Amino acid sequence: MELKFRAKTLDGELIYFNLHESQFSGDSEVFYVGGIPCESGTEQQFIGLQDKNGKEIYEGDIIKFDTNYIRAILFNDGCFRLKDTPYQNNYNNGIIIGNIYETELIKGD
Repeated sequence: MELKFRAKTLDGELIYFNLHESQFSGDSEVFYVGGIPCESGTEQQFIGLQDKNGKEIYEGDIIKFDTNYIRAILFNDGCFRLKDTPYQNNYNNGIIIGNIYETELIKGD
């Protein structure tokens, strides 16, 4: 599996990239992807799976399952997991409804 990432640009857009396309500067607040400045700390890795609509799932995505169960995907204990659950889930049974940088659903959760 190829390592793929996304990050939030300083303009607030999401940009998708491979690790070799990124360049970190001495500024801890900013890194660059193809010359585009991005906010450090907003990098999210592709987890290698897709939701039930075939959309690639990245760390930080918010998944809604048929049971109206909504959780964010986070990296914890060496693997990607649903927030506040001790196990991995069958992510392809849910749909992506946002991510932690663009959606207010998870604030305070």
